[in-house]
Amino acid sequence: MPTRADVIRRACAAQHFGAWDVEQGWFRDAVQIFNGGSWPMRLAAVKDKEDDTQPAMPLVEQTADGKVVWELDAYDEQVTLYTVDDSGLATIRVDGHIVKGDSSLGGTSSLRTQRALQMAADDEEVDAIIMIVDSPGGTVAGSRELADKIDQVDALKPVFGHSDDLSASAGYNVLSRTRRITANESSLIGSIGTVAKLVDSSKRAEEQGYKVHVLSTGKHKGTGIAGAPIDDEQLAAEQKLINDLGGQFVASVNRARGLNLKLGEGAADGRVFIAKEAKELGLIDDVASLEQAQNHIRETIIMEPKDFEQKHPDAVKAWKDEAAEQASKDATDAAMTAERKRIAELRDAFKDRPAFALDQIAKGHSLSEAKLELNDVLVEELADANKRADEATAAAKEATGAQADGNDALELAKGGGGDATDQFIDLEIEERIDAEWEADHEGCQKKFHNLSAYRGYRKHVLDRSADDAA
Repeated sequence: MPTRADVIRRACAAQHFGAWDVEQGWFRDAVQIFNGGSWPMRLAAVKDKEDDTQPAMPLVEQTADGKVVWELDAYDEQVTLYTVDDSGLATIRVDGHIVKGDSSLGGTSSLRTQRALQMAADDEEVDAIIMIVDSPGGTVAGSRELADKIDQVDALKPVFGHSDDLSASAGYNVLSRTRRITANESSLIGSIGTVAKLVDSSKRAEEQGYKVHVLSTGKHKGTGIAGAPIDDEQLAAEQKLINDLGGQFVASVNRARGLNLKLGEGAADGRVFIAKEAKELGLIDDVASLEQAQNHIRETIIMEPKDFEQKHPDAVKAWKDEAAEQASKDATDAAMTAERKRIAELRDAFKDRPAFALDQIAKGHSLSEAKLELNDVLVEELADANKRADEATAAAKEATGAQADGNDALELAKGGGGDATDQFIDLEIEERIDAEWEADHEGCQKKFHNLSAYRGYRKHVLDRSADDAA
């Protein structure tokens, strides 16, 4: 016949070992109370071998407004798996610290809660589920599998969450996986992180005259054995493990809530927050009583849309107005984003033609429309260039002819007697011709290649004028 201590150790001890996702204040107080012998402990029922092989069978009890589904735990105490009211809303509670199996110290079994979730999902009388959490957290083992189970069940039936006074650490991790979270006004939310306790009792052993030798296959295999010293390397290894587990916790919350928390910072630095602040941080969706949360689920999820609109016409109108306003805002934001993109594309595509880019922006043209218009502009520019080239060619031919006339005139002047020669080489006349060239430099260049040709032409003209005068 096992002793009471044997039964407690067999059914309970393993449930509390390892790292905890738990609110540190509760953890500290719990350890002190337990060490002081004041924590009430339950005595597990001693069953024969045949009974131990039989799985626990859930029992259903009909009530005035629904039903209760329950079973007996390892201590032969009745434990409610879930309740269902006549609206089809199932309620599952997570109370106290979370451990994997039944504990002599009370709390919630994560394995039993997973089973309750699956049973509610399979229950044809259940349309939606609300999980009510009042927990400081619990062991890493089991609590994270419970959080994953919520995701699986929510794919079958909607799962909502409500914090009833405290949802910390593993309790919040479970709550964060529900599709919508409410909390009563005084509820404390958060304590995101992982904690473990490691005691170096080597000094006490030494004072008592003991020297503890740890025989193991590796240095870290015996870390934490009572009476054995713990060095910095062992502490660093344990801290890395806690950081890794804490990182998984933060990643889980970020995925579930769409946040960007960083381990050890901000809302993930281990603190708990009152409901209002938790909402501002994005940890919950609304501050509401449990009754308000339940009614919201019944009316928005379970009630037929037509019935709900008849019962709450003002609320439906407000939601529709809000949806229309949001749609209008979304459309405006989308238009502004598209406009900024259009302007950026035009400026980038026509960096070498800033004036053209500004013109296209002002016209409201897209990049493709601007490219088509640029083709037209290039065609016009090419036509203008060809025209200018033709005009330049014609001017060059005219200037060449004028130069030839000037050269002929010069030859005539040289052979026409001393008086004519003296007239053409007269310094005053050349200065006047040069002044004409400078005064209409651009016009002269269109007809004559250089100053010499222009001089020849002008001297020829002056010669003819002199002959006419004679």
